[in-house]
Amino acid sequence: MSIWLRNIVLGGLSVAICFSAGASLAYAAPPGSPHGLKGSKVVSTEAHKLRQTRELAGFAPLAVQGGKTLKVRVQKQSTDYYCAPASGRVALSALRSKLPRQSTIARKMGTTPNGTSINRIAPGLNAFQSKNPYVTARGLSLEQFRKRIVWGIGTYKAPSINVVQMGRLPWYMNQGLSGRHALATYGYYKAVKRWQMKMYDPWDGERHENADSGRIYDASLDHAIIW
Repeated sequence: MSIWLRNIVLGGLSVAICFSAGASLAYAAPPGSPHGLKGSKVVSTEAHKLRQTRELAGFAPLAVQGGKTLKVRVQKQSTDYYCAPASGRVALSALRSKLPRQSTIARKMGTTPNGTSINRIAPGLNAFQSKNPYVTARGLSLEQFRKRIVWGIGTYKAPSINVVQMGRLPWYMNQGLSGRHALATYGYYKAVKRWQMKMYDPWDGERHENADSGRIYDASLDHAIIW
């Protein structure tokens, strides 16, 4: 399958676009961006996992309030385009004791200087563990988005990976950042009038434990989550 790169200008930025014969268009991170995710069509076993989750947890109604936090080990991304491998390493830390290097995860995810294809993140994680069958869900409502966070963390004890427009994250607002980015969600807390996510951002190296789930949902590409 032939693949090539071409630079075009979108909104004043030179953007590398990867074309692949017979595949959907994939946008790479703009040069100099502190991230690296390419949007592409995802082939998912979401339906199978939902059936499995129903068998394990019974899809009981979600509690009105409460939360859960997984213990994870964090590490900043080692390159500008390793956001997905670094976030994946955080997720894996809840599922196994010995952790691979970011570069090892990157190879499994097919990461290049142009970024990581979204459809390679779940298979890349599954190459290192079997406790949680990671899948990608897209086009979710806010309620569906939140439920997958709860099911992933509560039923499988597994952090999720969120793929977002970086400049729309609350802690990067008005900083002029653009492009796509990946983060790990390792906990949540919900009450009657708030629903917060506990996230680790491998770019700034910070734990953001009061992230509003509605704002993260709005920032998410295709309202997707890898859980």
